[in-house]
Amino acid sequence: MTDTNNHRLALTKITYALNAIKGVVGNADLDDGPILPPDEVHSYAIPQDSLNGLSMKELGVVCDVLHTTGDIISGFLCQPRFFKDRENEYNGAGRILEDFVLFVHSFEQAAIDTLLSAKPQSSEDIKEKAWALLSFEAQMQDNLSDFAVHAVEAVKDVMEAEGREGDREQA
Repeated sequence: MTDTNNHRLALTKITYALNAIKGVVGNADLDDGPILPPDEVHSYAIPQDSLNGLSMKELGVVCDVLHTTGDIISGFLCQPRFFKDRENEYNGAGRILEDFVLFVHSFEQAAIDTLLSAKPQSSEDIKEKAWALLSFEAQMQDNLSDFAVHAVEAVKDVMEAEGREGDREQA
């Protein structure tokens, strides 16, 4: 078998597996995308033009760092020093950091939305987009079956792109 035939056979198997997984878990909520807190009113501006100018790999790095930053700040916010005495309410410092973490999550969501709307052409860019989205989904997903569907879809997209590139090289 040629590499192209092997590639097509593997792609067919992946498509069958994806359809089988979707049949088991159902199609509900599989295409809803990631969910983060709704946009809050804040005085920070998200540089959407800058995000639009990044490569898939750069967007993935930005998403990863923003997510980690949000986790770190959220961890600090659990400390008693950010609460009013004997109340379950943030003090002034806690409110400032809470606003900042909301901005970080909004910024992360803008980067994820930019990735989701991107239409990369090369298999390498498609792979970078897939890794970035799967990394995010892995941190946000509670259902392994739903995550498996996203992963198989990503592999399918990459293999299709590699197949198109292989067909062009052989032509």
